[in-house]
Amino acid sequence: MSKQETIESLIEHAMQVFSEKGYDHASVREIAGRANVSLGTIHHYFTSKEDLFRAVVQRATEEVGREWSAGLSRLRPDRGGSKVRLEDIVRAVVEPVVFRVRSDRPASSRVPKLIRWGKLGPEDLTRGLDRVSLKLINAITTACPNLSMVEAIWGYSFVISSLYCRQLMDNRFEQLAAELGVPDAGNIDAERIVEYVVAFAVGGLNALAAYADRSGVGLQGRERSRAPKPPSMRRGRTPGAGRDRPRRARPR
Repeated sequence: MSKQETIESLIEHAMQVFSEKGYDHASVREIAGRANVSLGTIHHYFTSKEDLFRAVVQRATEEVGREWSAGLSRLRPDRGGSKVRLEDIVRAVVEPVVFRVRSDRPASSRVPKLIRWGKLGPEDLTRGLDRVSLKLINAITTACPNLSMVEAIWGYSFVISSLYCRQLMDNRFEQLAAELGVPDAGNIDAERIVEYVVAFAVGGLNALAAYADRSGVGLQGRERSRAPKPPSMRRGRTPGAGRDRPRRARPR
């Protein structure tokens, strides 16, 4: 077996163990046993358990990053000349993750779990997704012009958090549904879950834009710059009416 083949085998078996047990409970000895190599072989290529885990998370983020990039490339406005819908952008983020989580193939379903483990440690090891994440955030602001960049970043973060929550990753939804006596809750397929998450995310992003526009204050805590409406467009107001009335302080 060549050096590259050995490294690939070690990463493959490490992905299995880390996705099943998490970082804390996974052992290098078990990974060596599954890969049918000695501990010395692992330490020859990876300086520590943390070093091996970094390689595993990097592999997982590369797989999801490629799928996100492919989804974005299919949504470019210059193809067909129409504006990309916010719903389609969110779907490009949600669909690959949900389909992997609900997949019957362990090699596919373990990838989102590894990314979640990579986010939970003292250091976020999923920074490899930052480049495509920035593209997605820019696409969101283009599709939803009422969102400021800060609001788009927060909105994108909310979407990502919903994908890596326990309800989806650990089948917590099915457990809650069973406790509440909901029949056939475990039979919801991946396509339906995608529609739920996309509807939730798009509704949330639009609501965030509407709130910030209505309140005049963005999430950065500063007044949003908006052109003032002419007095004739202000409901129930006449020019100059209430001009000297002190403004009520906003609750913080």
